[in-house]
Amino acid sequence: MAEKRFIFRLFGEMRIETEGAELNLEMLLGKQLSNLFALFLCNHRQVMSKEMLIETIWRDSDNPGNAMKFAIHRLRNALKKIPELASEEWILTTKNGYQFNNDLNLILDYEEFEKGILKAKQEESLEEYQKSLDLYTDPFLSKMDSDWISLDRGYFQTMYFQVAELLSKQYLVLGMLKESIEVSKRALGFDALNEELIYNYLKALIDGRQYNAALSYYEEISQRFYKEMGVELQLKTRALFNIISSREQHEKRTSVEEFSTQLFEKKSMFGPMYCDYAIFKSIAQFEIRDCIRNYREKYVLFLDINGNPELLGNAMAQLLQLISISLRISDVYTRISTTQVAILLNLRQESDAYLVMDRIIARFYKILSSREVQILYKVKNLTHDHVFPETGKREK
Repeated sequence: MAEKRFIFRLFGEMRIETEGAELNLEMLLGKQLSNLFALFLCNHRQVMSKEMLIETIWRDSDNPGNAMKFAIHRLRNALKKIPELASEEWILTTKNGYQFNNDLNLILDYEEFEKGILKAKQEESLEEYQKSLDLYTDPFLSKMDSDWISLDRGYFQTMYFQVAELLSKQYLVLGMLKESIEVSKRALGFDALNEELIYNYLKALIDGRQYNAALSYYEEISQRFYKEMGVELQLKTRALFNIISSREQHEKRTSVEEFSTQLFEKKSMFGPMYCDYAIFKSIAQFEIRDCIRNYREKYVLFLDINGNPELLGNAMAQLLQLISISLRISDVYTRISTTQVAILLNLRQESDAYLVMDRIIARFYKILSSREVQILYKVKNLTHDHVFPETGKREK
C-alpha cells in the first residue's frame, strides 16, 4: 500500500490535499489553532522549544506556559476530529519542546516555490520560472495575522515579484506577448503600482497593437500613481504614451460615429479635467497655439504646499479634492510633484485667477483647520510668456 501523501497549500488560505480530498484547515481549526498549526508546519524541520513558541505566540499572555500547553492539547484533539487526518500523530512532544511529525510524507507549496526558482536560475529555464509563479495563487497565509506570518509573507512576495518582473521582460524580448501580458497582469493584481510590471504590461499591449487597451490603462494608472504615490511614472513609462498615441492614430481604422463616441466620455464632462503631467504639457502647447491664433488669454496657476511634512499628504489630498469641485469644465489640472499642482485656466483677465485662488485657499484652511501647512501660488499668463515674450503685452 502506497504511503499516504499530504499536500499543503499555504499561498492563500491554509489547505491540505490528501487522497483526492482538499480541506480548508482554517475553517476546520479556527483562527488560533490554525496559527499554531501553521507555525509548526513552517518549522517542520526543527524542534520548536517552549521558549520559542511562547515568544512567537504567547509573549503577552499572563500565564504563557499553561496557555501554550492548553492550545497544543486543543490542536491535537481538533486534528483527531478530522477523518482524513485522524490516523496520524501530527504534533510530537520532544525533550525540549514540540515538533511537527517530519516522518509524514509532506509536500508544501511554498517549499516547491523556492526550489522551483532555484532550479530555474540554475538552468536559466523560463518554463521552471513559470511553474513557480503558478504556485503563488495568493499571498502567503493571506487571511492570518501574526508577526511571523507577515515576515514570511513579505519574503515570498518579494521573490514572486522578482520572478514576475524577470519573466514578463524575457517574454517581451522573445516576442511572447500573450505570455508577458498574462504574467504582468496577474502580478499587478497583487501590487497595482509596481512600475516595472506596469511598463512591461504597457509595452506588451503596444507591441501587440492593443492601442485602446494600452491608452485606457495608461490614463488610469498614471492618475492612480499620482494619487497614491505622489510622484509621476518613470520617464521610460511616460514615453510609452507618445508611442501609443502615434501608433493608434496611424494603424487603427474607425468610423466617424465610433470616433465621436470615443471623444465624448460622459465621466470627464463634469468639472475640471485631471490628467498626468505629460498630457497636461500637450494640452498647454495646444492652448498656446490657440492663443496666438485667436488673440485670447490663458493662465497657468502654479500651487506649492509647504509646512509640516507629516501633514503634507493629507493637505495635498484635500487640495486636489477642492480643485475638482471648484473649477469649471474648461479648466485642466495636474500634479507635478508630491507638493505641487498646476492648473490651466480659461479666464478673461488675470485678476480672475486670484479670485479663484482666494476661494480655494479659504475652503482649504476651513477644511484643514491647521496653519502648519501653507499654500504658495503664482499666476503666469501664457500669452505674455509665450506669444509676445519681448514686450509682455499683446499688440492691438
